[in-house]
Amino acid sequence: MVRWQCNLSVSRRSRRFSLLAHGNLLLLMLLVRWPEGYPVLWPVLLVAIVLAGCIRSQKNIALLQGTITLKGDNVLIWKGREWRIKKQPWIIGSGVLFLLQRTTDNRCLRLWLASDSMRGDEWRHLRQLLRQYADFSPRD
Repeated sequence: MVRWQCNLSVSRRSRRFSLLAHGNLLLLMLLVRWPEGYPVLWPVLLVAIVLAGCIRSQKNIALLQGTITLKGDNVLIWKGREWRIKKQPWIIGSGVLFLLQRTTDNRCLRLWLASDSMRGDEWRHLRQLLRQYADFSPRD
C-alpha cells in the first residue's frame, strides 16, 4: 500500500547553500595571510580541492531527482531500491532527514529531502504522515 509518492526535482535552496558555503570557504582561504616563505603551491592546491568539492556537491544534489514512494511498514522506495526507515525522521521546516537501511544488504544511507524539491501539497502530506506516527518504531 502506497501512503505517499512524489516526483522529486532539484532543490534550488540546497544548491544555493552549497555554493554559498564553498564560496565563503574559498573567500576565507584567499583573504587569509599566508606566512612568508610559504610555498604558493599549497594555497593553489587547497583552492582546487574546495572547487572540486563544490562541483561534487552540486552533482550529488542533482542526483536526488526522481520518484520516491513511502509504503506501509516504514519502507521507502527510491531509485528502484527498497529502504527501511531505521530511525524517526528528523523534520524541520526546510526538509526531512531520513536514516535508511537497504533491505537487501543492510547498507545505510542518510537522505535529505528538501521541501522545495517537491510541490507544496506533497510536502504538507509527507509532514502530516510523519508527524502522525510520533510513536515511530522501526523494525530491527
